[in-house]
Amino acid sequence: VLFIVKVYQKRRLNVRIGAASSMISSVRALGYIRVSTAEQAASGLGLAAQRAAITEACGQRGWELADILVDSGLSAKGTDRPGLQAALSRLAAKPPADVQALVVAKLDRLARSFPDYADLIRLSAKEGWQLLALDAPDASTPHGEAMQAITAVFAQLERRLISDRTIEALAAARA
Repeated sequence: VLFIVKVYQKRRLNVRIGAASSMISSVRALGYIRVSTAEQAASGLGLAAQRAAITEACGQRGWELADILVDSGLSAKGTDRPGLQAALSRLAAKPPADVQALVVAKLDRLARSFPDYADLIRLSAKEGWQLLALDAPDASTPHGEAMQAITAVFAQLERRLISDRTIEALAAARA
């Protein structure tokens, strides 16, 4: 049964990334991890947990984890982050990129803006690589794609609520 599941996963990836008729024998993936604050970066706990989840998920899928790129102490408000930009450059490399997938432990580590998330999904489809968010449904099905988009919308909501609470707290402290 495990062999059949692995073959199915490889075939599904083959369809999703628009590969030629031959099945991809080995998926090479990049991991991407991020924490927002300097305190989180200094403790290393959030980064270690994300790294462990990505490493385990790649191992379970039989994927080779080529590298894990890190952005420490940076917000996911936009996509202009050194680690993320390095990952996107490697995924876009031609002829064919040395990696075929980007793996994140949580979707909100990648993007907290729905437009940024949508841009990344469009980019992955255009360039032929897979985005795997471990906390979101598999986006290779219509329902999974919709659920992943809803997860991105809630990540944006959370970012906006945090911002509103911070503004209120600062206003109260000044009063």
